Amino acid sequence: MPGDPGFERAVADLGVRHLVLAGLTTEGCVLRTSVGALQRDYGVTVVVDASAGATQVGHDTALTTLGRYGVNFTTWLSLAAELQVTYDDEKTVDVFRSVQNLDPSFAKNTEQLASALSIGARG
Repeated sequence: MPGDPGFERAVADLGVRHLVLAGLTTEGCVLRTSVGALQRDYGVTVVVDASAGATQVGHDTALTTLGRYGVNFTTWLSLAAELQVTYDDEKTVDVFRSVQNLDPSFAKNTEQLASALSIGARG
């Protein structure tokens, strides 16, 4: 949160005390924003697979540093599932499932599950 008073004010106006961050460069944007937030007593969670470094070494080094500072880590799917809470929430489940299907490995698993369920229904 360093350097942009408008951003700091907007975050403060929300009344939140925990930020979930992702960024273009883990060792730049994410690291500096996280450190600034921690200095202002915010909790921080970084979405590790929604951020990237200029290199894998840069990304990994920044995450190691952030971990030492007490930052929490999550993945995009874990965050989405946490926000969704339950598949019973009909207002958001279609969007949640469409976001899940953007991940090729999840889409493949969904196809396999649907195939297995259709085989089970026939048997």
